[in-house]
Amino acid sequence: MAFRPTLNDYRSVGDPLIAADFLLLIPSIPGAADSRKISYKVVSTALPGTAIEQVPVEIGARKHNFAGRRTYSGTWSATLIETADASTRGDILNWISLARPYASGAGSYKNFYARTAELQVFDAANKMTISSVITGLFPLSLEDFTLEQSSNVIQYSVQFSFDEATETYGGS
Repeated sequence: MAFRPTLNDYRSVGDPLIAADFLLLIPSIPGAADSRKISYKVVSTALPGTAIEQVPVEIGARKHNFAGRRTYSGTWSATLIETADASTRGDILNWISLARPYASGAGSYKNFYARTAELQVFDAANKMTISSVITGLFPLSLEDFTLEQSSNVIQYSVQFSFDEATETYGGS
């Protein structure tokens, strides 16, 4: 029998999470004096996604699918605003150079340039409801710095590589 939700059912759902209530924490960035300022400049990002590989097994004339390995995309991005001193862009470029300098091509070991970050999502009462710990994080690319004849704030995207993202729910 079909179930039709009532107004009381909709009211019982609770408050929605608002997309603007998040904080990205990267405790230290190689070569940067203060990584806290990155947290204040992130204007958009996403919780890293995950997928389960599909394992097909054919038996007779039937095909059955089973759950395979759980994987991560391995890439993640954040969009940042820049301030007059362009320090954020400089910090990201230095981080990229520490991992693999352009001129010499000789890089560093991963334990030197990879970091662990935490993406926190808050509810309307400022209680953390989702914490995503992102390990093995380092920048892959830094988007072009677009300049134009307008009053727009300069924004750019940073593409990161990561190994794993572990989420917890309900706050700390």
